[in-house]
Amino acid sequence: MLVYALVARAAPPGAADAAPVVLAHHASCGSTGNLESVAVECFRGFADSRKDAFTVMCNGWLFNFLAAQGFVYLVVGDEIAGRQLPFACARRVADAFAPFAERARAARAHSLQRAFSPVLARELEYCQARPEEVCRAAAVRAAVDEVKGIMIANLDWLESAVNSANSGAPHEPFVHTYSGAAAGPSKVEHLKTKAVELRARIAQQSVALRLCIVFVGLLLVAAILGTALCRSGAVACGQGPVQQRRR
Repeated sequence: MLVYALVARAAPPGAADAAPVVLAHHASCGSTGNLESVAVECFRGFADSRKDAFTVMCNGWLFNFLAAQGFVYLVVGDEIAGRQLPFACARRVADAFAPFAERARAARAHSLQRAFSPVLARELEYCQARPEEVCRAAAVRAAVDEVKGIMIANLDWLESAVNSANSGAPHEPFVHTYSGAAAGPSKVEHLKTKAVELRARIAQQSVALRLCIVFVGLLLVAAILGTALCRSGAVACGQGPVQQRRR
């Protein structure tokens, strides 16, 4: 069961003791009680941990915090809800809050209550009604983000490897892990081979382009010389032998 959601602006760097500024909140039971004050104290206690996501248990409730881009998103649920559903809901809240982010960086406490509290209510209700769907979508999103990160790392490494190969400088081997499993040597060798092939392909294309330019230049020179010789009368261009006219 999800009972409470909150959005706050985190304290600026170097001010870990400062309390976050609560911008909007919503309680599905109608009364927030002391959930807001407990949430603020819990977050202040874990602000130094520099974790993007953490959970605190208090009075039988799980306070699930998600920190992203200077804001804190909290979803409170019971033990039956676990951690996966509240964090999935918190990520949905973070996505919905994106249009308000610029305005919220200088907003006063509770100044977004009227604008964003209905959004919190909607997300709590949606996640509560469709827990399996929300958790499944969150798992797919996490997997896609991980694969995207690996692809970007591969491209960055390959570009760096090609640059190092062109300059003759040594390059560090690529090592990346996926879901806790270490990448095998075959993957590293495969990427090295691809880098060498890419370098050879670029070199071949460069040589072919230079040969084409030289060939076109020779054709132009030959055409210019032929035209000049024709005009000077040194060569009969396109004319047959001239017959002597009888008188």
